[in-house]
Amino acid sequence: MKAPTPPGQEAQGGVFIYAHSQYRGPLLAVGRRLKERDGLHVRLYVNTRQKEAFYRDRACPRDVSEVHRLRHLHEFLSEPPPADVVARARAMEQRLGITVNELRLSNRHLGRAFALSGTRHPRSHFSEQASFPHILNAYTRFVEQWEEEIARWRPRLVIYPDNTLEAVCRAHGIPTAYLCGARHRNHHYWSPDGRFSCQEIRDTFRNLCTNPPAEPPPETEAAKEPEETTARPYKGHMDTRVVFLRESSLKGTLSKLALALLRHLYWTVRGYDKSKGYLLRDTLMNHINVWRDTRFLTNPTNTLSVRDLEGRKFIFYPLQTDPEAALQGLSPDYFFQLETIAAIARCLPADVSLVVKETFWAVGRRPQDFYRHLAEFKNVILAHMLDLGPDVISRSLGVVTITGTAALEATTLGRPAVVMGKGLFFAEQDAIVEAQTIDQLTEAVQRMARGEFDPQHIRQQAQVMLRAIERVGFDMGSFNALAPDTVTEDAIEGAYAALKRGFF
Repeated sequence: MKAPTPPGQEAQGGVFIYAHSQYRGPLLAVGRRLKERDGLHVRLYVNTRQKEAFYRDRACPRDVSEVHRLRHLHEFLSEPPPADVVARARAMEQRLGITVNELRLSNRHLGRAFALSGTRHPRSHFSEQASFPHILNAYTRFVEQWEEEIARWRPRLVIYPDNTLEAVCRAHGIPTAYLCGARHRNHHYWSPDGRFSCQEIRDTFRNLCTNPPAEPPPETEAAKEPEETTARPYKGHMDTRVVFLRESSLKGTLSKLALALLRHLYWTVRGYDKSKGYLLRDTLMNHINVWRDTRFLTNPTNTLSVRDLEGRKFIFYPLQTDPEAALQGLSPDYFFQLETIAAIARCLPADVSLVVKETFWAVGRRPQDFYRHLAEFKNVILAHMLDLGPDVISRSLGVVTITGTAALEATTLGRPAVVMGKGLFFAEQDAIVEAQTIDQLTEAVQRMARGEFDPQHIRQQAQVMLRAIERVGFDMGSFNALAPDTVTEDAIEGAYAALKRGFF
C-alpha cells in the first residue's frame, strides 16, 4: 500500500509564478492549465498586501493553488544594516555569482544613477533615503528570503521572476521561464532567462538557412502583405502609441496631474504601499516634462520629418527608454546611449549624418538640454518623434541600437544593423553585427556608410528569421499588455503548449 504523502509535500516540485501585471491574464491562464491538466501545485507570489488581496479574490483557487506574499525588496530598506552587512553581502554575491550593483542596474529606485540618459526619471522615497549599507542589507535579506523559500518547496520551474530571484534560481539550479514578445506582429515565445534569449529561434533560423525545405516554404505572414503594411512596428508599439498620444495632449496632461493627486491622497489615506514610492512632486513634474518635451520633439523647427530626410545619407539610432529593463536588464554589460551616439557621430564620413529619434516612454526623463546637446554634434539630426521607425529605417543606410526592435525591422527592409547588446536572437542574421567594442561599432558603421551590404540577401534572411519566429513562437492574437486580462483561448493554448514543449 502506498504511504500517505506528508502534509505540504504535495506542494513540492510545483511551479512558482511571480506576479507580473503586464502579462497577468496569460500567466494566470497558463497557471490554471498547469494545475488542472498536469496536477502541479502552482504558487503565485506577490509583494504587497494589496496584490495579495486582489489575487486571492480573483485567482485562487481557480487559476493557482495558493497566493503567497513575501516581503518586497524595498521593505528591507527600513531595517538598520547590521555591523557585518558588507561581509554578508559579499558572501551572497559569491553564492549567486553576481554583484549587488549589477542586480540593482534595472531597479528604477535603487539603481537610478545608472540611468545615464534618464536622469529626470522621478525620484522616490527609496532612492532618496537609502544609503549604500541599507541597499546591501536589503538585497542580502531579500535573497536570503527567497533561498529559504526555494529550499522549502523545491520548485521545478519559476515563471517570470525579477532579476534578483532569477539569480537565486540560477545559483540553485532552478529553471526559469519568461513570456516575451517576439517583436514580430503579436508573436510571443518563452525564454529561459531575463535577457529574453531564445536558442530555439536561433537554431531554427540556421537550420532553415542551411537546410531549406525541398518545397518552396510557405510565405511568412509579413511576406503575404504589401510592404507599406508589413513595414509597421509590432502590435505592442502601436498600442502604446495610441495611449501616449492621448495622454501627452494638454487635456491628457491635465487629467494625469489631477489623477496623480487623487491617487496619492487615496493611497495615503488607505495606507497603501504605493504611497511610499515615487515622490509626489517628481511625479507631477514628470507629467509636465512629458507635455513640454513632446511639444519640442514634434516641432518642425527642432526636428526633421521623414519627408525632410528623403535623399539624405544617414545612419539611424532610435533612442531607448532609460531606465528600463529592456536596456539595463537586457544589456547589463552595455547601456550607454549618449556615448554610443558620440561614437557614431565621430566616425561618420562628411556626407553621412546620424538621425536620432525619441521613444514615447522616455519623453520627460532625459537630462536637461539632452536634445540640444545632440544638435551640438552638428552631424546629428533629431527626427520628428511621431514618424514611425520603419519609415525612417527604409530611408537609412542602416541602424544602430543596443537592444531595440529596430534591428529586426531594419533587416526586413533590407538594411543592415548593429546591436551592442548580447544574446538577442534576431542577431543571428548575417546583416546584424553584434559589436562588443567601440572599435567593432566603428568598423560596422563605416561599412554601412560605404554601402557594403546586399539589400536582397538581407531581406531574404529576414524572411527566414520571421519564419523561425512563427515556427517557434505562438500568436497572442489581440492580446494587449495595456489590457492584460483580455486574452483569447487560442492564445492561451499556444502559450501553454510552448511552455510544456520547452520546459517540461
